[in-house]
Amino acid sequence: MKINKRLIWDYEFTEKDFETETFRRWYVARALTNGTLDDLQGVGQKMIRRYLPQIWLPAAIRHFWEWFFGLPHAQPSKPDTYYFPNRAA
Repeated sequence: MKINKRLIWDYEFTEKDFETETFRRWYVARALTNGTLDDLQGVGQKMIRRYLPQIWLPAAIRHFWEWFFGLPHAQPSKPDTYYFPNRAA
């Protein structure tokens, strides 16, 4: 997955962080809400389809992506609560 550093400007990550499941799930949500076409292509449809049912997105954004990918509505039970202690101040 290609990471756009401009999408993660408010956090400090290491290359090792990029390989974690938590980061990938979080990054897909960030790309779907704030990314460009290049960012989405860097993530790839396979990864988006994998994580879309698991991530919290604002309702309008979620409905758009579910429509776009032809997926049934799959709202997770609660918003993502992933905590990254290395958030830049």
